[in-house]
Order: sequence, then structure tokens, then C-alpha cells
Amino acid sequence: MFKQQRFILRVLLCAVGLTSIFGLDKAWAMSWLGGEKIDAPLVKVSFCSGGDMLGSSHGLFVTAVDKEYALITYEDAEHHAPAYCKKGELLPGLITNPVSPAEMNNPLEVILGKITLNTYYYRETNLYARLSNGTDSVIKAKDNYALIKEGEPIKLLNDSIGQGERYIHPKYSEEFYIKLAKRLEAGNYTLNIDGYTTNFSIK
Repeated sequence: MFKQQRFILRVLLCAVGLTSIFGLDKAWAMSWLGGEKIDAPLVKVSFCSGGDMLGSSHGLFVTAVDKEYALITYEDAEHHAPAYCKKGELLPGLITNPVSPAEMNNPLEVILGKITLNTYYYRETNLYARLSNGTDSVIKAKDNYALIKEGEPIKLLNDSIGQGERYIHPKYSEEFYIKLAKRLEAGNYTLNIDGYTTNFSIK
């Protein structure tokens, strides 16, 4: 599960292959069954760092779209790094609220007396949400998802996977991973997880 973190995401669709970014176009790895090398196309590269006192992190994720384009995602990056693209298009990302001092000390986003659902992380075609239980009773929830964009249902890849019930204990939360069929367009959305709903924006 992901720990509580707030991310600044910059997503670019770049007109350059992985060769131009990293200076190579093949992934070399040792075979599981022997010592020979495996010559295969490089389709994804990622780099993450973090671990300071505030729990911050930085990440770079590069995924090949086709022979000419690569999808580059920066997490918590203050620089735009224009040395990576010949030309690029800034793609819509998840809008999150600023973090208050109280929220920094409340990593499970529990609000006393309430059951809340929030989206907190979005990359490529992956959406993550947190269901928090601020009551004194155990609640149950199934991995049953529905996503709507201003009245238009969005196709999910795992809307019927994991129908077993989760038990969320008092003052605790559970995190849900939702796989989308494609990236979300800019707009306002409503996410429903087994009857619990939240609204969020992609801009």
C-alpha cells in the first residue's frame, strides 16, 4: 500500500523515444536460467528517491507509447527538464488540495465521526483512493468501483475484480487501486466504491 504522500505531478507526452532520453534503446538483463544476456526493447524506465524526515519523495517514470513518443511523469518535481523533449504537450493530472499542518500529522486522513473517500494519487492509467473510517464501528466495503465523468460512465479494467469484503477498523483506512482503460480527460469526476462517493477534478 502507498503511504500518505502529496504529489505534484507533471506529465508530458514527448516526441522523442527512450533512446534520446537515456542514450539507449535496448534493455539488457541477465537470464533467470543462465548467465546469457537478454536483448529486448526498452519500454519503461523509472527512478524514485526519498526518505527524509517529512516522508517526501521524487520520481521519474518514462513509458514508451510508440516508436516516436514517450509518456514522462514527474512526481514532486520542481523543474520542468525541457533537455528531455524535442516538443511536448502537458497532459491533464489529478488536482489535490493543499496540505495543512493537521493533515500532515494525519496520514490516514481520518475525520472523527465521518466515513470519507478521497482520491490521492494518479499516474498513467492508475487511480488510487483512500476510504477512511472515523467512526467507532467496523465498516465493510467491497472492491466494487464505478467512475463517472459529468454523467458519462468511464470504462474500468477492474470494476468487478476482488468482490470480497474489506473490513475497515475504527480510526483507520483502506487504499483502493483502480485500473483505467485509458488516461482520463480533463473534467470533473465522481468515484463510487461500494456506495461511498467522492468528487475530484482532472486538469
